[in-house]
Amino acid sequence: MQFNRKYKSKNFRPRADEEVQFLVLHYTALPLGTTLGIFTNNYDLCKQDIELGYYANGGFNAEEACKGEVSAHYVNSEQGEIFQLVDEEFASYHAGASYWNGVKNINNHSIGIEHENIGFDWLSKFPNDRALQVFGSPNKWCKFTEIQIEQTIRLCREIIASHGIKPFNIVGHSDIACGRKSDPGAAFPWRQLAAAGIGMWYDLKESTLNDETKPVDPVLWVQRRLAEYGYDCPITGVADDKFTNTLQAFQMHFRPTKIDGQVDLESLQILDSLCQRKARYEEQASMNAELAAQAALYDAVVDEDDTEENANSGSKLSFRC
Repeated sequence: MQFNRKYKSKNFRPRADEEVQFLVLHYTALPLGTTLGIFTNNYDLCKQDIELGYYANGGFNAEEACKGEVSAHYVNSEQGEIFQLVDEEFASYHAGASYWNGVKNINNHSIGIEHENIGFDWLSKFPNDRALQVFGSPNKWCKFTEIQIEQTIRLCREIIASHGIKPFNIVGHSDIACGRKSDPGAAFPWRQLAAAGIGMWYDLKESTLNDETKPVDPVLWVQRRLAEYGYDCPITGVADDKFTNTLQAFQMHFRPTKIDGQVDLESLQILDSLCQRKARYEEQASMNAELAAQAALYDAVVDEDDTEENANSGSKLSFRC
């Protein structure tokens, strides 16, 4: 793929030999100029957005934001132009306090892709022709552009192939920072990406749960399955704010038409299917690794035998001489 490398961020650090395990997708919540300005600490890039009236409501201070240490490896514009601000060999500062699948500090182990998208109706200017309302949220969410998602699919495929990222480790910012972050939001087309081979999806037919077989303690069951799938979800049996935030993040990813954070049968079935699929994937990966190890051991033995045979053959020839 071709990238625009005109802008570079200084907000990154070496990975310290830590492998890339995760791919994290975001929305910027801001227009493109401001996003690039913040990531490169260049306030001048924000001025056009200010003049256009994006921040007329006084809810955002672009000049102060440009003084922070924030970045991402890639920014995908609404026109599908991809800017590379940080090389993949380095850890960019896109995740913040985060957790997924037993790993904290996701920055060190991930690639971050930002999408130019307002997110929801929080600024003075909002593209109402792309507005999306969903059950359980008071916000109007902003749909992504077709060319933008097409480019994201191409980019994700390259990153996944390069780093061997597992499908259940392709996540949103809201998945790894539940309650603190909401991006890439309810309008992000996760199902479309999964159909293109990016990330994991579910099949309700795989679940045996129904009104008669659903768990007696659904909150406890959901907490265990959310943690099993990768979320930072304490297993307490209590439907507290952390649990609600985590369930809502899960729903935003896998059932974005209803993100009320409430336990319902469909959420149980989706989670059941996903955990089954993750278990099957890990079992198959383990079998493949074992077969590869056996093949490598066999090749090593054969090479050793060939080396010994050649050595013996050489000594016999020498003896004859």
